[in-house]
Amino acid sequence: RGWEEASSQLHGDVRALEEANAQLLGERSFVDGCLSDARQDATRLEGEAESAAEALHEAQLREAKAEGKAQAAQTRVTALEKEAAGRKAEVATLQEELIGLRQRLMQAGSEMGLETSTLRSELEFYKLKNAALVKDASALSARIDGEAGEQHQRIATLEEEVHRSKEEV
Repeated sequence: RGWEEASSQLHGDVRALEEANAQLLGERSFVDGCLSDARQDATRLEGEAESAAEALHEAQLREAKAEGKAQAAQTRVTALEKEAAGRKAEVATLQEELIGLRQRLMQAGSEMGLETSTLRSELEFYKLKNAALVKDASALSARIDGEAGEQHQRIATLEEEVHRSKEEV
């Protein structure tokens, strides 16, 4: 009986070992599945990491390009600001010149107004003088015409007298 008990116990232990072995095989199968999934995940993650690295590189290139453009734009803005400051100074100078020209023009206009007034006064004087001269010339012309008529009359009278004197002689 001892033997049977030991054999029975040994069978029980073998069964327990087989069950434990089956359980271990199931766990190993589970672990192998997890390991396979982990390898697939690692492969996928490596691909994603590679894509992310490429995307990061492209983004860094775009960023560098954008920084270059920003720097070029800033340089252009600085140049335009300098040009605007120069033009602003030029405009201020031109405004000062324009103010001076306006003042000179107003002064010249005043002087011209005075000169025009003087010339108008002189013109009126000469118009009056001309009217007087025209009147005098008309009177003189009338007097000359009158005297010429008298002279023609005397000549005619003298010619008649000379003609009569010749006839008498």
